[in-house]
Amino acid sequence: MFSLMQKKLYDRKATQRHFEMEDLVYLYNPAIKPGLSRKFSKPCTGPYKVTVKISDLNYKIIDKKSRKQVVHINRLKRAHDPNFWKPKVANASSKKA
Repeated sequence: MFSLMQKKLYDRKATQRHFEMEDLVYLYNPAIKPGLSRKFSKPCTGPYKVTVKISDLNYKIIDKKSRKQVVHINRLKRAHDPNFWKPKVANASSKKA
C-alpha cells in the first residue's frame, strides 16, 4: 500500500518527454576522467541533433563530427538556441605558408 501512495505522488508531477527529428539536444554524461575535479566539470555535452526516434525511450543522435549513438531519453535535455548547430565540414584545402 505504501508503494502505491508513492507512485500516486510521483505521477502527479511526472511528464512524458519527447523529441522530434532535427531537434537539438544536450547529452548528460557525468563520467569524469581520472585526475580531474568534479567541481569544474560540465556534465552535459553537445549540442547533438536527433536523427531517429527508435522507440518512446530511445533516440539516435548525431554530433557535429557526424558520429552517431543511441541514447535513452533520460540522458537528453533540449537545447533552445539553433545557432549552436554548425557541423564541421571536412575541408581539403591546403594550409597557407
